Amino acid sequence: MAVEIRPVAPNIIRLHIGGGADRPSRLLIPDAPSGADWQLEETPAGWSVSTEAASLDIDRDPYRMRLRDASGAQRFVEERNDRDIRGGYHHFPTGHARGLRWLTAALRPDEALFGLGEHFGALNRRGQAFASWTVDAFGVRSDRAYKNVPLLASSEGYAVFFDMTGPIYYDLGQASVAAWQATARADHLRAYLILGDGIAPLIHAYHRLTGAPAVPPDWSFGFWISRWGYRNRDEVMEVARRMRQERVPCDVIHIDPYWMRYHEGHHGDLEWDESAFPDPKGMIAELKAMGFRLSLWESPYVPLDSEMRAEGEGKGFLLMAKDGSGPALVHGFAKPSAAVDFTNPQAVEWFKAKNRRLLEMGVAVIKTDFAEDMPDDAVPHDATPAEQLHNLYPLLYQRAVFEATTEVHGYGLR
Repeated sequence: MAVEIRPVAPNIIRLHIGGGADRPSRLLIPDAPSGADWQLEETPAGWSVSTEAASLDIDRDPYRMRLRDASGAQRFVEERNDRDIRGGYHHFPTGHARGLRWLTAALRPDEALFGLGEHFGALNRRGQAFASWTVDAFGVRSDRAYKNVPLLASSEGYAVFFDMTGPIYYDLGQASVAAWQATARADHLRAYLILGDGIAPLIHAYHRLTGAPAVPPDWSFGFWISRWGYRNRDEVMEVARRMRQERVPCDVIHIDPYWMRYHEGHHGDLEWDESAFPDPKGMIAELKAMGFRLSLWESPYVPLDSEMRAEGEGKGFLLMAKDGSGPALVHGFAKPSAAVDFTNPQAVEWFKAKNRRLLEMGVAVIKTDFAEDMPDDAVPHDATPAEQLHNLYPLLYQRAVFEATTEVHGYGLR
């Protein structure tokens, strides 16, 4: 098994298990740190790679890695590979088998683990196990997750960012109180080991790799009102006038799919239903005069009987089925639909243009819903395997809308 170790910043060391260490990342920002001054020292046990802030010791036999800070204190310690594999392991040490790659680290008795996105339950993830696979959560009583973030932070002063887009299974001290393990279904595993005294510096280092979130405008922290749903302009204006009449503070009114021809199955073609919402630009201006901003719902799924589908398929802007029968179909929504191919830069610009048209008429923000049902048989423009694109697809979709909003309004929000 090939293991590449590369310090990219004084407190960040990249670990790549398996081949293809030079393959480009889909998650790092263009100016992410990529190198730092380091020294290699051979020790009686193996080797030590050191920067001014960290040292990664690699024991030769039995194999083991240990991450230390500048004072010499151990932060991250791999599970040792020195026991009989036939018995005695709750977690195998870091390794690979049958298309899987995994990283295993020892847990200290009082160590707490945090992160990995919007998984419901205790904030301390220790003792939990779940998969990083984006699905509709359908509530808060399962380990299903709509927002997965491959960052695990420890109270021991380290974090691990998994630079992976495919499925990852995390066992955080559930099978064994002595270790946590992250297993990726892929031919490699790339992770960044981060040192920091406390959560804030760990998050700051993570932001250096992936980018920091934008600060939304002040009004977005106000009160938003929505319901399922406002079926026409009269219903929207009736609620808006009542809110002002009753002196209820409210900053944003959100309209779910009925602003499109939802009753006809046009849940995602980004075209106003002007029979129900006549003169949408005038409605937006009227709401603005009353102190309201307008939010609109959308999804990346395209109705099969829409002009948007015909245009998108003709230009090659939709995810296509592997068997060549046409667009890959999303079945988990209102009705079978096509999906925009956000790996195609031209498709991204096409989708952004449709959003810009709405934003330029005065819509303040777009609610980017769904994207977790990317078809399993999809063949994208850039040939990324569907399993590796599944968790990435929502990010590409949201990025397109974020960029369009920034281009029109000067703030990033979606």
